[in-house]
Amino acid sequence: MSRSLFRQLNLRQIALAIFLPALVCACASHARGQYAGSVSVSGGGSYGEVYGGAIASFSGDCTGTDDDLDYYGEVDVFVGDYSNGVSWIDDGGGSNSVSTGGEASPGDYTVTGTYSGFTGTDSSGNPCSVSGDTEYADAEVPYYPTATTVSLTTSSFQEGAPVTIPVSVANNYSAPGVTGTATLYYGSAALASATITDSYNTQTGVDMGVGTITASSKGVPPGNYSVYVSYSGDVNCAPSNSSPFTITVLPSQQATSATLSVSPNPVLVNETVGVIVSITPTGNVTPTGTINLLVAGKSVATLPLTTGNGGAASLFFPADLPAGTYSVQALYSGDKFNLPSTSNEVSVIVDSTTTTTTDLSVSPASVTEGQAALISVRVFTVIGNGVPTGTVTISANGETLAALRLTEAYASLNASTAGYTPGTYSVVASYSGDATDTASHSSTQTVTILQATTVTVTASPNPVTQGTVTTLTATVKNGSSPVASGSVSFSEGGNSLGSASLSSSGVAQLPISTSALAAGTYTIEASFAGNSNDPAASGTVSLTVK
Repeated sequence: MSRSLFRQLNLRQIALAIFLPALVCACASHARGQYAGSVSVSGGGSYGEVYGGAIASFSGDCTGTDDDLDYYGEVDVFVGDYSNGVSWIDDGGGSNSVSTGGEASPGDYTVTGTYSGFTGTDSSGNPCSVSGDTEYADAEVPYYPTATTVSLTTSSFQEGAPVTIPVSVANNYSAPGVTGTATLYYGSAALASATITDSYNTQTGVDMGVGTITASSKGVPPGNYSVYVSYSGDVNCAPSNSSPFTITVLPSQQATSATLSVSPNPVLVNETVGVIVSITPTGNVTPTGTINLLVAGKSVATLPLTTGNGGAASLFFPADLPAGTYSVQALYSGDKFNLPSTSNEVSVIVDSTTTTTTDLSVSPASVTEGQAALISVRVFTVIGNGVPTGTVTISANGETLAALRLTEAYASLNASTAGYTPGTYSVVASYSGDATDTASHSSTQTVTILQATTVTVTASPNPVTQGTVTTLTATVKNGSSPVASGSVSFSEGGNSLGSASLSSSGVAQLPISTSALAAGTYTIEASFAGNSNDPAASGTVSLTVK
């Protein structure tokens, strides 16, 4: 008899033992030994797996046979699509266990454990039986946990504009793909949904789901709204919600302000004028549309605004208008999200000629008679970018010194003071003007010509015997007047011999020893450093040492 058929007979015997005990007792010629068999069942699950186990046991003196082998029944366990069973091949009176399981989707499962029982004879040869048993246990395969996040580039949206929300659903337990649906909620109200598709992150080695929710803000009153995204989960992954975040809905069109500036102003006829127009929105959408430039109420230029220039435009128009004053204004057209606006009005002066200014400098301001002073002249235009041409005339105390032609609006004169009486002179430069630049005069600059100072040097005795003393005398005069303040330094060949102060008669004396001088002829120099009234000067004397 096969084991499977024997198992069927055992199950029938168990049923008869349960439902017809009286009949069994009536038919048995001897009292049958009745023993209780039992099965205990356990189950559980982990991510992607389910497992179950069963332990069968009985006590008593009963042995069955199957194909001349000792037989103690079978214990079986079933969970999900998995099952396992073994024959009882122990020596009896003990227990045996079996387990099963494998890959499984998340969910709740029932573990079924069955012990068949058996019939046989005891050690005295009397009939006996061990009853079967069936027990159940729960096994749960958990869903893979997820984390839902959103990544907004902006949280503010214009009324009527689409609200775009990128969504990521992360799973850090290597779930087999993340799919499902992500839904945007405001309170309990679902606003919009998007399909989540699986996307494998090659950098982290983790599967994650991605999707983009697009909701309409049409009809939504402007304001701040706290929302969140809910992920539905799928056959493997658990649902999850993002953290709440705020979306701001702005009015559909918001006010703008236009600012206009013009440079240069004033401007000469036929010169180019630059106009800068800036459009500042009160919302967060960069203005687009066009700028229309009006000069004296007439459109002269139109330029489109783009998001690339940040709501600003630079326009140029030639000032080929007759001389006069013109109003300049800019009109912004507005766009879907920004209202039109009008700029401030700027008055632009167009001149046929421009006023000039003439700058004069004299260096140095004080010069000794016979030396030269540098006189420099530069002519500037008050408006426009032109370069004045023509001539400048330089005068000193009303007497013309020179008429110079401008080069790049500049002229200079190296004026000698030779032949001029010492004193203070007033110097003025006059620009002649040209076709577009008016004449102008400089302010008066002064130059002082100082009378030359003279230094007369003597030595006594001269010649002088080597090793004796000679006295050096320097007489300092300004014209015929002695210089009564300051000092005189004496030197020979660059080597200092000493110095002496000037007396009230303009004389400085220095006795020197000739011990260090070999026989010969030497040039002695006396240098006067100058003072506030008398310029510096020097003189020499030839000294013979014998």
